[in-house]
Amino acid sequence: MSLPSLRLAAILAGLLFVSSCSSPLPPGFPWKDASGKGLAFSEVLPRSKAAGSRLGPAMPSRTWALAEAHQARPGFSLALRLKAGNLASASRPVEAQVSLSSSKDGSAPFLSAPHRLKGPEDIFILPLDPNRPLRSLTVSLTGTTPASPSGLEEDAWAVEVLGIEEIPAWTGFQLGPGPLRISAGVSVFRASGEDHVLIPDSPDPAGLNPGKAQGLLVSYGPGGAGRSLQIIPQGGKPFLVKLRPAGLTTVIPPAICGVTGGRIELILPKGVEVRAFALGYLPEEESELADFGRILRSPPGQPGRDYDLYRWDLMPSILIFDFRDYAVQDLYLRRLAFFVEKAGYKGRLMTDEELGSLHSWNAHDYRPEDLAAFFELARTKGFPLNKEELALRSLLVERGVLRQKDQAYGPGSGALISISRESAPYLRTMFLTHESTHGIFFADSEYRDYIRGIWAAMGKEEKWYWLLFLGWKEYDTSNSYLLANEYQAYLLQQVLPLVTDYFTKIQPSHILENHKELQPKLDAWMETWKDSFATRAAALDAWVSAKYGFQAGKGASY
Repeated sequence: MSLPSLRLAAILAGLLFVSSCSSPLPPGFPWKDASGKGLAFSEVLPRSKAAGSRLGPAMPSRTWALAEAHQARPGFSLALRLKAGNLASASRPVEAQVSLSSSKDGSAPFLSAPHRLKGPEDIFILPLDPNRPLRSLTVSLTGTTPASPSGLEEDAWAVEVLGIEEIPAWTGFQLGPGPLRISAGVSVFRASGEDHVLIPDSPDPAGLNPGKAQGLLVSYGPGGAGRSLQIIPQGGKPFLVKLRPAGLTTVIPPAICGVTGGRIELILPKGVEVRAFALGYLPEEESELADFGRILRSPPGQPGRDYDLYRWDLMPSILIFDFRDYAVQDLYLRRLAFFVEKAGYKGRLMTDEELGSLHSWNAHDYRPEDLAAFFELARTKGFPLNKEELALRSLLVERGVLRQKDQAYGPGSGALISISRESAPYLRTMFLTHESTHGIFFADSEYRDYIRGIWAAMGKEEKWYWLLFLGWKEYDTSNSYLLANEYQAYLLQQVLPLVTDYFTKIQPSHILENHKELQPKLDAWMETWKDSFATRAAALDAWVSAKYGFQAGKGASY
């Protein structure tokens, strides 16, 4: 390179250096709008000594401003993700004061809220006002000690902003999975051994974003068997939810527990730890979690939709389909029912013409192994499934109930159960309880072994009635797995006081309508075994109640 060229290069390098010293430093984290698009922004006064987004004793306050003011849409919040390092070395608890302003320099904030940092990562959520344009965000630390002369890089502890993001409206508290999430103004405390979460001022769920449903997320730890939590809405009565022994996470529609905005409080009984209590637009993996109380009380979802889909909060790998009516349910599951369970048809892929007007079931249950066998045989045979069955197959693969490898379908985990809105309310309760016990049988190997052991040990004389009853119901009586599964489901589908009459009066009367010749044998059998139904049902009820807080005929917790 010639001497003039070297001089020119040096001059250009100097200009670049001067330019870099006088320009705002890069923020070092993203700021995204509701669509996930990154927004242009930069740091304003006071300028930091280093690129990035660290705060500490040497730099306790920083402000970032958008290139243009941003108008939030109704139904959204702002999530600030913070990373805190070595907070234990701070002389006192460190609190971040977060302010939102319509001014570029952060002056005259329209919202300012404190957050005591817990670390290692927190997500602090603030409400957005669609009537106030957002231009800047300021984070100021309190509880700090004076910095050493060496500056920020030698701070004993530091807080770093990892990102700012607009999210669907959410207010409350959530301790995992992932970082702690807490929104402005929410209090989490323990009084007289009871955990409380207080949301002081929630928006009316019905008014935020019409057409979208909010959910009340509730999560708690183990130790609450036989007791209930309370949700206390503003101006309303406490809403009680029976606790499950192992704890769980569930979602309750606000309308069911009387939440219409304003103050909401959660109170857990002594010794049970709170994990989450929040009102908001929840992600799919949370919003589908449902207790039977929610499924049975909720109106249909979107008009014209074939079904509402839930995941059982007690066993989240179990999908629950609530179909619009029997006809729609048949489109998805009738061929499958004959393939899996119907006597004389098991293992056959029946054409629509062969199915004709044959009736399957008013409610259904299927394990992954049977679902995989059905869809894999249809694939290898080139059997033409209808569009509903193809849609079901795709959904089951997406949710992990089926696995697909090299085009072939294999079993995943969980199960599928279904009911229909065409059933009368009392039947919906009974069917959902019945089908859910199949879900436990499929998913819990301990329970399955317990039931199969009972069935195998049952004497020939006692088993005679069960084979008669289940054969009359058109189950394949050569399948001991299926029979054991149905045995426990029929015993647990109704409350214990109704069990004896169901098996000794109601069902025999139906069987005898077309088989009067069985009257003498049935009468003789009942003389010996009529009390066995209540005894066996009570034993099963005690098992599922101890492990799951699930009672015969009462699967709902509210």
